[in-house]
Amino acid sequence: MAPKKITDTIPQDQLRELVTWLQEEHGPATEGERAAAFDELKVLDAEHERRRRRGAPEALDTPAESPPKFG
Repeated sequence: MAPKKITDTIPQDQLRELVTWLQEEHGPATEGERAAAFDELKVLDAEHERRRRRGAPEALDTPAESPPKFG
């Protein structure tokens, strides 16, 4: 079963609306914040891949042992 993407459950126009609102409320993400977010996504992707290789059926349904800290 392929992993679900956020765009599979939330239409693109709603995602754009959310991004616009967040940027109006908090300002656009800095380059450092973007880089940190992508680094955290790499950690999550690696955890999911580790669980897939292990054969864990919950690979995509449970958080990593140490969830990322935002902010």
